[in-house]
Amino acid sequence: MRNPFRRPSSEPEQPEQPEQPEQPEQPEQTRRALTAEDEADLHEVARELVQPGFTDRDEVVLALEDYLADVDPVAVAEAAARIASQEWARREAELAAAPGTGDYARLAAAFEALESEGVLARMAFTCCNTCGTTEIDDERTPVEPAAGSTYGFAQWAYTFFHQQDAERLGDPESPLYLTYSAFRPAPGVDPADLAASRDGDADARRRVVEQTDRIVGELVRDALVAQGLEVTWDGSPTQRIQVAVPDWRKPLPVD
Repeated sequence: MRNPFRRPSSEPEQPEQPEQPEQPEQPEQTRRALTAEDEADLHEVARELVQPGFTDRDEVVLALEDYLADVDPVAVAEAAARIASQEWARREAELAAAPGTGDYARLAAAFEALESEGVLARMAFTCCNTCGTTEIDDERTPVEPAAGSTYGFAQWAYTFFHQQDAERLGDPESPLYLTYSAFRPAPGVDPADLAASRDGDADARRRVVEQTDRIVGELVRDALVAQGLEVTWDGSPTQRIQVAVPDWRKPLPVD
């Protein structure tokens, strides 16, 4: 599991690319008509986008319009708006028929508990794991450093799942995977390893990273279990934490 507190501080500058000559315009291709099979595909895509509860209705419509690039755009636009509304209404009816918000509420409560312990917790954060671990630094809350410290943020660790993870929440059999790590060494790390790592000992630094990630993973696991969620994790700091969320009922975004 990657630790942001050991990431390089900057990326090398990239050389400027020479301007490319303008390409001649291509003749517009003839678009085919929308078929019943196309509409069935659009319904499936819309359900996958609506079910997790993180995509608003306009974004669903845009995604459906982009899905069938070879079909008459006027027909696709009409179908996209209609199907997005139908799937939105279907999901609203499902949510209204069941009390509470199921595993979403349990996960939200676990994340709230983690935040109280200085662990930054985010849902559907960035497009992928790489972007998440890169951009999570900017989510921290600046504070006045504690006495004897130069670290000026409220959060010392983090956990999140990204948007690709969120897309799978439409399938009740698909588990959720959480990334976790820290911005700085965890409280409880071996003081001897910490001192040696600060003196440049590479092996000690590796041990500090492993201890830190394990401590964060244990905090995340315990918070999830405390809310009644089923967790699968072997304790390895290189493995993401798997959470079963078969009863995902996140409220839809407000239009």
